[in-house]
Amino acid sequence: MQQLLDYANSDDSFNKINRGNPIALTDKVIFRKSINNYRGLIKGALLPSFKCDFWMVIPDRNDNVGDKEIHYIQKHELYPDKKLIILSATTNETFCKALYGEIIWKDLSSVKHTGSRIQYSNLSLSRSTLANRNNASNLNVITNFIDNKPVITYKNYRNLFPDSNTKIHFGNCSGYDEFKGEDIFVIGTPHFPPFIYQLVAAELNIEFNHPDIEMDEYIVCHNGFQFKIMTFLIKDLGASNSTL
Repeated sequence: MQQLLDYANSDDSFNKINRGNPIALTDKVIFRKSINNYRGLIKGALLPSFKCDFWMVIPDRNDNVGDKEIHYIQKHELYPDKKLIILSATTNETFCKALYGEIIWKDLSSVKHTGSRIQYSNLSLSRSTLANRNNASNLNVITNFIDNKPVITYKNYRNLFPDSNTKIHFGNCSGYDEFKGEDIFVIGTPHFPPFIYQLVAAELNIEFNHPDIEMDEYIVCHNGFQFKIMTFLIKDLGASNSTL
């Protein structure tokens, strides 16, 4: 247990992609008992992290100079001796091929992307911006644009927009057809913390250096549309950003 805490406080593992398990477990029963002695210091599930492919130590989001977080990723193998058929409305072809190699991909989509995408990027509409009551004037500008049209935004900030859909929000957008033929407003961009993209990139064998993981605004093409978005300079990292 102390070894794990030492890893969390080590400069060698801090903010870096580390391959393999943080430490080897020889006795899970003893380990579980050890956890009880550190309940005030450790939160979350620990055992799954000892079967990971890659892991990172990052500052706790609520305590940048004190507590640390250990995040990990593990690829679950499919059955190599069986033929599998996966039916999904949201699975990404690029990810599947990168993770599982040679696959037969059939796109049965009947949806055609039409219309125009109008992007307004003069205002920041991040979660932190929407949570800041001092940005009420920005919200008024956006509300005047909306004009009673359907809104998709962050789940926890739907109450700021009366026309926000009660069911569809960032993280739950795929597979719906309720807005067919309608103009809709998408407010915000649902970015994940940078360490998630780094762990996914490592699992997908995307090579990158530390400067590559700094996000900036770039013009990208995705699903037939060209637009500006905060993303990564490296194309493969940017693809993981768009897909996630």
